Amino acid sequence: KGNAPQLPRELPERCILLASNPGDLVVDPFNGNGVTGIAAILNDRRYIGIDRDSKGLAQARSWIEHQVSQLRGQQTSR
Repeated sequence: KGNAPQLPRELPERCILLASNPGDLVVDPFNGNGVTGIAAILNDRRYIGIDRDSKGLAQARSWIEHQVSQLRGQQTSR
């Protein structure tokens, strides 16, 4: 699996912004690397990611936390 995203964050982000409101819950039944989770969290949505691979899910969770922290830091430094 690795941590490289399979799709650009902008794609799920566009769908999330069109189909939900801040505070809504976004569920991704195919969590993969967690790109949808990053887009959801950065746009003030709650997120649940589901994946059959528990090791991959743990890796994705760490990557999501790291990416969100980095990206929020970039937003505040602008």
